[in-house]
Amino acid sequence: MYKHEGGEERAVLSCSTDGSDGQSTLNGQPIRGKAGWVGNELVIESWMRSGDRELCFRDCWSLTENGRTLVMEHRDDALAGQITVLERAE
Repeated sequence: MYKHEGGEERAVLSCSTDGSDGQSTLNGQPIRGKAGWVGNELVIESWMRSGDRELCFRDCWSLTENGRTLVMEHRDDALAGQITVLERAE
């Protein structure tokens, strides 16, 4: 679930990591999506409609060598350049 400007968005992704199409929703609406491994990186792609446009999101997930930090980077998509860093709590 994501919160923004006083509202919430809820994403539910259900897919295997073999690159086949999965069943996903955003705010209860179905969206197309798939996931697969590219080397040591998990790439999750999803497509959704916004008005007359179809938006593509490509989330590239990787774990640092020490296993303590999970990084998600948007590459070649509608949010290109955005990075999320999650550090393991003690």
